[in-house]
Amino acid sequence: MDQSLFDRIVTAAERLYHREFHRHDQRLNISARWDADGVYANAWKMEDANGEKGLIMISGGLARHPDMTPDAFALVLCHEIGHHIAGPPHLWRFSAEGQSDYFGASSCLRKLFIRMGDALPASRQHAPKRVREACAQAFSHQQGRQGCQRIALAGATLARYFARKRGQLSPLFSRPAQSSVSSTLLTPATPQCRLDTYFAAAQCNVARQPLDHPEPSWLCLADDFPEAARPPCWYKQAVAAHRVRRP
Repeated sequence: MDQSLFDRIVTAAERLYHREFHRHDQRLNISARWDADGVYANAWKMEDANGEKGLIMISGGLARHPDMTPDAFALVLCHEIGHHIAGPPHLWRFSAEGQSDYFGASSCLRKLFIRMGDALPASRQHAPKRVREACAQAFSHQQGRQGCQRIALAGATLARYFARKRGQLSPLFSRPAQSSVSSTLLTPATPQCRLDTYFAAAQCNVARQPLDHPEPSWLCLADDFPEAARPPCWYKQAVAAHRVRRP
């Protein structure tokens, strides 16, 4: 990735979420330093005379990391945005790690792909059969299927990056986590669990949501679409009432 693409991704995200942050009584402030060689991305909050700032700090060192792709970098940025506005479950005043992962893939990255178009060139990675079949089940139109596959592949790249940092085996779409938490995990899950989250979020099709689906629309619930819901390796689902499906 070069500096021009780095700047375009950051600018697109700022413009996309400027108003959304205001609806959450925050001001989005992204400090993106291409010249910083450190590998970091984090979210923080500050108060000043004008109210609350939702801060995001992200480095060029992360964008230039050999395990990173433009789509995966955009997903990291979306994850940090999610810490501020993705809603519960929360850890202190931030959306929990898994919630931010899900929001980043289901909502933010999907919107970035649409907003940026050809300015964010798609990866040449080939989606495995499991991903192609799942995305074909989730979306009836080609654009939706392609977006689903692209989000899943960005998640796979990022999950492999996390696994290498931990010295663990690369996560696989064909090997979902088998664990189920007794209470919702607020800190980062295993790389495999994070891949499961990205993959589930990629399959969340808002057009299929039930008529009485609560906000946010980008969050698919297990009672409606278990394959697209937050996975039990980090999320403990509460019992929900019966939902009315779209005709």
